[in-house]
This record gives sequence, C-alpha cells and structure tokens, in this order.
Amino acid sequence: MQKILLIGPQGSGKGTQAEQLAKTYSIPHISTGDIFRQHMSEKTELGKLLESFVNEGKLVPNDVTLEIIKERLAQDDCANGFLFDGYPRNIEQAESIDVLLENLEMTFNHVISLEIPRELVIERLEGRRTCASCGKIYHIRFNPPIIDGICDDDGGKLYQREDDTIEKIASRLETYYTQTEPIIDHYREKGIVSEIDATLDISEVFAKIQEVL
Repeated sequence: MQKILLIGPQGSGKGTQAEQLAKTYSIPHISTGDIFRQHMSEKTELGKLLESFVNEGKLVPNDVTLEIIKERLAQDDCANGFLFDGYPRNIEQAESIDVLLENLEMTFNHVISLEIPRELVIERLEGRRTCASCGKIYHIRFNPPIIDGICDDDGGKLYQREDDTIEKIASRLETYYTQTEPIIDHYREKGIVSEIDATLDISEVFAKIQEVL
C-alpha cells in the first residue's frame, strides 16, 4: 500500500509524475486545490465557504483544509493508498496532517523530493507557452510548436501565463524554498525521504521513483 507525499518546486515535473504514479499504483492523486475548485464549481456549502475566502483574498484556514482532507481520505478509493501533491506547504501543515493521519491510523510511507536547480526551474517555467484555445502546453526550447506561436493541434494562439513571468516565478520559488522545502527535513528525521534527480527525462525520473517505491 503506497501512501506518498510528492514534494518539488514548480517546474520540477511534479504534476506529470503524480499523474503517472496515481495511474500505475491505482491510488487517488489528492490535490487540495483540485478539491477546492470542485466544491466551488458545484456550489456546495463548503464550496460557498471556500469561495468567501477566495473573494476576500484570504488563505483557506488550515482547520478547514484538514476537514476536507479527512473527508477525502474516508472515501473508498483511498483504502489502498493515496498520493498527496500541493499539501502540506509548510511545517505547521505537515505537523497537522501527521496528527490527522495518525488519528486515522495512517501515515506517509514515502516522501519523494524532486530535486532540481533553481536556474533550470526558471528556464522551464519562463519558456512555457499555452494554447489559448485547447490549453495544450509547449516550451519554446524543450517542446516548441511546428510554427512559432501557433498550436500544432488546432491553430490556436500560444501565450505566456501571467504567473510564468520572471517576477512571478521568483516570488513563487522564494515561497517554496523558505516555507515548503523545510518539510523535507521534517520527514527526513522519520527516515522516509527519497531524493530524485528531476533534471532527467520524464521516463527516467519515473523509473527512479519506482525503484524507491
């Protein structure tokens, strides 16, 4: 039974690896952001509460997030394990989810840390381009379209997301390195951290994660 926490900065390929891991091991990929958006789109009571925080520009309180996680872990598809991505984001949240899991007689048995130099993260993110029509993602260096600025699939115009500018990338990375990265040491003390070189090809990174698991 795999109970995995996947950690890595934006641009480390975390989302891609999470998707493959969830499919390979038949475990749910739990992203609090996805759960928040689902509740808000379905206009549930919880969704209305979440929307009130968002509209006021506030972070969702940790106790609310933990209740959402507790509810999610109670669903049948979590019986054989799960994969967390995007939560916890800081030491306080890590300690909180540890207590929650312990109360549910669960615990993470693997924390996978995707390691990648800051410079490469910036290069990966700054070069991303997204199709305005279908949402397909390209990279001006690593995965360029056949015709510059045009989507191969539907001819849509490619654009750079607002949060992929140098200024926004630098801000997001600073948050990751100061708040999220210390979580790795928190779990290293428990002896469950494995560091993976995220500069390798996607298939190579996945193979190394599988070796660990």
